[in-house]
Order: sequence, then C-alpha cells, then structure tokens
Amino acid sequence: MPLKHPSVVRTHIARISLTLLLGASALTAPAAWAAGSWNTQPETLSTHPTWIYTPTTAMVGGKRALLVVLHGCDQSNDQLKQWGNLPAAAEAKGAVVVVPGVGSKPWPLFPSTKCWDYDGARDGSGHVANLVALTKTLVERQALNIDPRHVYISGMSSGASVAMLTACKAPEVIAGVGIVAGPSVGSDQMQAVKVEGEISYTADAALAKCKALAGTDKLQHFNTQIANITYGEKDKNAELPGCAFSAGATNCPGTFQLVSKKWSTINAEMFRKLYVGGALGTAVKVNNNATAEAEFLGEHRESKVAEQDALSLTRIYNVGHAWPAGSGQENDVNKGGVWVAQKGMNYAQYALSWLIDNNRRPKVDGNQSPVIEWCKAEAAGTSGFTVSAAAKDSDGVIASYKVAYTGPKSFNEITGTGTSLNKTYTPGANGKYEVTVSATDNANASSTICKASVSIGEPVAVLPPPGNIVAASTTNSVTLTWNAVTGASGYHVYRNGVKVTSAPLTAATYTNTGLDPATTYQYAVSTVNAAGEGERSNPPVSVTTLQQDGWKCTAHYSSNYTHVLQGRAVNSLGFAKAKGSNQTIGLYTIFNYALLAQTKPGYYVIGACPQ
Repeated sequence: MPLKHPSVVRTHIARISLTLLLGASALTAPAAWAAGSWNTQPETLSTHPTWIYTPTTAMVGGKRALLVVLHGCDQSNDQLKQWGNLPAAAEAKGAVVVVPGVGSKPWPLFPSTKCWDYDGARDGSGHVANLVALTKTLVERQALNIDPRHVYISGMSSGASVAMLTACKAPEVIAGVGIVAGPSVGSDQMQAVKVEGEISYTADAALAKCKALAGTDKLQHFNTQIANITYGEKDKNAELPGCAFSAGATNCPGTFQLVSKKWSTINAEMFRKLYVGGALGTAVKVNNNATAEAEFLGEHRESKVAEQDALSLTRIYNVGHAWPAGSGQENDVNKGGVWVAQKGMNYAQYALSWLIDNNRRPKVDGNQSPVIEWCKAEAAGTSGFTVSAAAKDSDGVIASYKVAYTGPKSFNEITGTGTSLNKTYTPGANGKYEVTVSATDNANASSTICKASVSIGEPVAVLPPPGNIVAASTTNSVTLTWNAVTGASGYHVYRNGVKVTSAPLTAATYTNTGLDPATTYQYAVSTVNAAGEGERSNPPVSVTTLQQDGWKCTAHYSSNYTHVLQGRAVNSLGFAKAKGSNQTIGLYTIFNYALLAQTKPGYYVIGACPQ
C-alpha cells in the first residue's frame, strides 16, 4: 500500500485509526477486462469502489473460489491492490480476489481515516449489509465462474473486524473467514488499540453478538463454516517486540505494534465455541501454501470438528500490525506504507490454501464425495515411513490426496492422484508420528479423514530443561546463558510466560533486545529434541534491565489533567495516555488520579519506579 497517510493523518485520529487498515478509492462504472488482470477501473458495487482480479487459473473441477479482502484505517483499497501481492495468491489457488474500498460512508466518528465501521456490531454505516449484497452479486456473475461453496472473506484490522461481522451475518454465503489482527465481534471501536490488561471483552460476548447477527434461522450454517485467525508475532502483546507506533512514524514499515494479540485469542475462542470445536492442537510450522517443508514463515494451531480442521490460529513470523504481502521485497514505506509487510508470508495465499483445503460446505450439485477405504503408515528403513491409502469416487475420479503428519517434525502436502496412494517420507527425526489422509475428487469434494500412526527409530523421551541459567542485562537487553543439555537439538526461551523464539535456538545462549530500561522480566528456558519440547525451567529467572546512564527514575502522583498539562501524558479522545508507553491511565479529568513513573527520558509507565 503506497501510504500517503503518515504525513496526512491527524495525531488525535491516528491512534485510533491505525486500529484497522485499508481505505477507499474512486467510484466509476464497470469495464471489461481480461483474465490475469485487474479490472481497468474500480467498479462501484453496493456503494463501494471495488477492484476485481480474475485469474487465468481455476480450482480442480474448473470453478473459481472468491476472496473478498478488506482494508483497515488510513489505507486504501488502491494500496492493497497495488502492494498486497494478491494476484500471486489468486493465480496459485484459482480464486477471484475482490478489494472493496470503504466508500463514501466510513466510520462516522473519524470519517477522514476511512475506517470500516464495526463499532458494537451495530452496522451503523451499513457496511455489513453492503458487503453481503456485494458478495452475492459477484457469486451470481456468471463470467467469474465462482463456486458458491468456496466464498471467503478476509481483512486486516478494522477490515478484519467487519469481515467477521459479515461472516456472522451471512453464514449461508460465507464459507470461511480469514482475518489478520481484528478486534472482536461486538467490541467498542474506541477500545481497539488498548493493551492486553485493559481489554475486558470476552469470547462469550462476541459469540452472543455473532449469533444475534445471524438470527436463529441461519445458525445451522455455522456447522459448515471455517475460520482462520492470524496475528503478527511483533504486534502488541505478542511474542516478539515490534516498534512502538506514534502518529506519522514511518521507521518500521511492517513491524509496528498497534492491536493486541489478545483480540486474536478472543476471536479464535469465539469461533471455536461457535463451531463446537475441540481444543487448539500443537503448533505446526507453515509457509504460503499452509504446508511445512519449505521456508517456515509462521505456525498455526488447529481445532477440529468431527476430525476435520475447522479453525486455525496462526502466528506469522517477523511481522507486526500489517497486511502480510510476502512479495519477497524488503519492507518499505514506499511499497504499501507502514501497514504492509513485504517480507515473509503471503497471507492471502496461505489463507486461501487453508480455507480451500479444509472447506466443509456440502456439495449442492448432486456430486458424491470420495471415500477413503483404508490408510496406513509403516516404518521404512530406520529414518522414514511409507503412507499408503486406497480411495474411490462413485461419480468421478480422485484428483488428489492430502497427507499430513505431526510429531517430532510436522508436514502436510497435496499429492498423488487415482485410486491408490503410496509415498515414503523421511522427516529427519525419530519418534512417533500421527498421520492423516484425505482424498479430493475432480469436482473438488473431499472425503473424511483417515488416521494412522507410526514410530521410527528408538523411542525418544523429552529432555529436562537446562540448568544454571544466568542472566545479564543492559538498559535495553537481557542476555541469557545456560548449560547445554546432552541430546538437545535446540532450546526455546520464554519471557513473562510468552515464547519469544520463533524456532529452536541451537546455541545455549540468547539475547533479548528492544526492552525497556529499569524494567523487571521473568525468563524460562525449555529443551527441544526429537520427541518435542520439554518443560520450562522453574522457577523462572528474574532480571531487571539497567537504568540509562545518569538517569534516575522519578514517580509522580497527580490528576490525569495535571499529567497531561505537565507533559507526562497526552489527551487521546478524552482519555489520558502515558507518554512513551501509551498506556491508558484513565479519563482526562481533574477527578481521576494515577501514579506515573518516568523510567527513561520521555517515557512514562503506570506505577512506581522499579526497585
């Protein structure tokens, strides 16, 4: 997204607007265009200027999927069209990709930010109703050749929130939703950028709002809907520190912190309850195709319904609050602005892969789904195993198989054709593996999942955590060292209970940077081997970063009005926020009091000075 917004955004708007992403564009009449390209001008659909990309490809069976992608605040659909790397995903998965702009009626509280309006799930600006109508119009457009079983909606930040509302409002239309860092269904739009401890909204409240949007006559359609919830590991309250955002900042495109990971956790729990799914499983590393054998770009945990994946919660590596474009270019404010990450995962391609592969919508054309007759997994030599299966289709042919395994290593792929499968895998680590196999026919209908298990090599037990963990600190970093554990292939580090390592460390040391001065942190370390990850060290090691040279922390107790008056806080839409940390300390009045500690020049936190 070529962001013009850093120089334009007003300070009091920016803190809220950055909550969500993607803006609007010009309104024009539809025009004809060739496959493999965008329409020549945005078409106005249900009041929204809309870019449409029609691929040269299609899914198995000849039909196309539909993916509607929504932007957030201070962003435009023009930017997402140009810099979101959406054509790559469309061509790879045979999907029409549609990018509406917010249009002439944005969230009314701050109209200049062009935010989608999800406030309280009231649809005060009519965005949800419009998007339902827009989607139906495109599904019915014969030239696009869309399979109504494969209609999906996606978005980031405010666009993600409205995407969820749309999926709740029209579950009979939306087969799946894939969102990045969106505040929850029914939440207060003014609360979007709060830190984790200030978010009191619950999954149960979101669930009630979602069901109310659908109405009782549509609840049964949630039985076949699926959802992917995604966040960047450098966003607010996530695993790794991103860059603190302030209005107009452009120094960290793709890695700013803005929306708390807690919203994604609430969203995943809401959809799990909505679908009546099982608990989220263990993390599996993934890449753009929702598989795990090329470069690892993230990891996801899945919840199953009747042995089929219905929900995934995905952590994308090295991305903050941004649309993960994954073009392979460097992050650059001139290549989509601060709210697009060019490096890393192509989220649209990943989401389409996961949504299409796990689609639960029944066939409506009379086609019979294929049947897996049997499957098994047997050890092959000392380091691998062979997966074999037989499948049949009463009114078509078997177009592909999906094979997945989890254990010391994880992997999944689409492979093979015909009535039988026989393929050998060498995961590279001994231990027990759980294997699943499913088949897809030439009409894109999938079988149920067949399960098998196999062990290779000698049984391996997880290892105990390392001992003698020593911590040393500077003003903004902590370095940990520990005794190496015999047989370990790597280590994971946890800070304040949250894993901060994306992949196991091979050395018995780790430096955690980007920390705050004069702040206490708790660290624990676990050991990884072929059997998996062992327990964390306990008790955790406590370490306090140093104060800046020549700096002495001071604390001030006064009214929030005085804090703002004396430069310790700022007034943000009627709330006082601590300068530097941006923590909300309460209403901006003379009646509300708070204790603020200045831990470094220009940086204040709630509470007393660290001891």
